Amino acid sequence: MKKFAVLVTAVVFAFSVFGCAQESKTNSENTQNESVQSETVTITDMAGRSVEIKSEINKAYCTDPVGSITLYTVNPDKLLGWNYEFNEYEKEYILPEYQNLTVYGMGDSVNLEAIIKDAPEVCIQMGSTKTADIEKADKLSEQLGIPVIILSNALKDTPETYRLLGDILGEEEKCETLAKYCEDVIKNALEISVENPPTIYYGNGENSLETAPEGSVSAEVFEILKADNVAKVEIESGSRVQISSEQLLSWDPEYIFVNGEPKKSFTGSQAVEDICSNPIYANLQAVKNNKVYNIPKSPFAWVDRPMGPNRIIGIEWVKGILYPETSESISNDTIKEFYNLFYHMELTDEQVENLFNV
Repeated sequence: MKKFAVLVTAVVFAFSVFGCAQESKTNSENTQNESVQSETVTITDMAGRSVEIKSEINKAYCTDPVGSITLYTVNPDKLLGWNYEFNEYEKEYILPEYQNLTVYGMGDSVNLEAIIKDAPEVCIQMGSTKTADIEKADKLSEQLGIPVIILSNALKDTPETYRLLGDILGEEEKCETLAKYCEDVIKNALEISVENPPTIYYGNGENSLETAPEGSVSAEVFEILKADNVAKVEIESGSRVQISSEQLLSWDPEYIFVNGEPKKSFTGSQAVEDICSNPIYANLQAVKNNKVYNIPKSPFAWVDRPMGPNRIIGIEWVKGILYPETSESISNDTIKEFYNLFYHMELTDEQVENLFNV
């Protein structure tokens, strides 16, 4: 009888131990699952895609300069690298420790192997939210093995873009500050009321005959300020189109803004000089009235190229030129505030002056 009692006790004890072990294992698995879930979050990007990302992002790769600039303005330490090399003029307005980050390229020349090796947690693709761009993001995600998030580069979407980027990067406070700044500038621009909009022409390239026509994403600064873009021509692809000098003469804009050609080290100042000294353009009203302007472009152009938050300062600058009766010319203090807030630099008066000479 005693042997039987001992046997029963042993069996009961064994089941008890087994039960405790199973419960402990279950609790451990639940804890692990909760830990994995807490390490990721799901966000909805600006193309409406649900994307699961790590809850803590240390490095992000951006597919193009627009994204890289935007990320740099938020937190340069989280930028994996650039898409192209800076020239000496541009480097002066980039913090020294970020001037020579790895260049991964863009478009067809991007170095996917290098990106995979350097292991960012997420990829940012800024541009449109069309079907082709969604397919592009999905394909890139497969190639890189990391989530790709689509953000809009439309000028009016800039505040929303910053707020979503804040959620992605865990930089909500900084992004809200940038979003509010952009929101105020855009709101003031949209409130402009004008019966007879000033006519403008925006020139690119070594002969300034590449332009962003009406409706182009590259001409959004002028559009938001209700300027009349004289280039009303069709675009077959991209955001700019080549025109002839005869077309420019026939349009005869009141204002001309030129960018030069950064890829060829042809500055905006040289472009202004070429137009104003060319006998062909002598009768253009913009030339006769000294209203041909070099677009500041260090470290990033104020109107276009690329189409990022760098254009916010461009709105303030162009507004002061087009509407002198109702808007003040952009002040050194405004420029310094923007560069400090967005580019993390405290400019000297000399650096501000140099912006308009390149």
